[in-house]
Amino acid sequence: MVTGRRHSLAAVEEVHEALAAGLRPATAFQLFEAIVLAFCGSTSLRLAAATKRLDEVEDHLVTERLADERRRLKDVRRLAVSLHRPISALAALFRNEDRSNWKLSEGAHETLRRLTTRLERLDREVVMVNDRARLLQEEVAAELADESNRSLKALAVMSALLLPGSLIVGMFGMNTAGLPLTQTPGGFELALSIAAGATGLFYWLLLRAGANLRF
Repeated sequence: MVTGRRHSLAAVEEVHEALAAGLRPATAFQLFEAIVLAFCGSTSLRLAAATKRLDEVEDHLVTERLADERRRLKDVRRLAVSLHRPISALAALFRNEDRSNWKLSEGAHETLRRLTTRLERLDREVVMVNDRARLLQEEVAAELADESNRSLKALAVMSALLLPGSLIVGMFGMNTAGLPLTQTPGGFELALSIAAGATGLFYWLLLRAGANLRF
């Protein structure tokens, strides 16, 4: 078999090794079936590895140990998309009801029926992996958005609590005449106490208003 691919087909190479080991298909369609089944077996292994990767991502998501999960999910989805296209195309080709015009034997039709069933089952597995990866992508995105919201909320709460004290410190820091406590002993400590008291009063007012300050 001669192809224009840069790398050899893994399924064809596997069947070639089986032929060298003693496999003797009786017809060309049996040889063709062996090649397609080798492709299905290789695809199943790749899907199993992708499923294991999804399990790891789900474990990290449940335990809130997210790292570079989005890239791993994109790799799985890219694999699923690249597998779905040829598998669905092959299944549609073999499922063609107009095979009677192909002038094939009954054994050839039976071979194509078996291959159609196997490819359709494999395609369903690919679609399931893709759907699961997409759902996990949405969960990871929601978790990352929640973390970002918590960080922004923390910054907003800290900024709000520091605002009254900053206002009072700014007033005492104005370089104008007639400022209070400039000639009072311990005026610096008293000004700091006023700023801290204003921050505490603002915090109490926020709690009274029902604001959720937990993050």
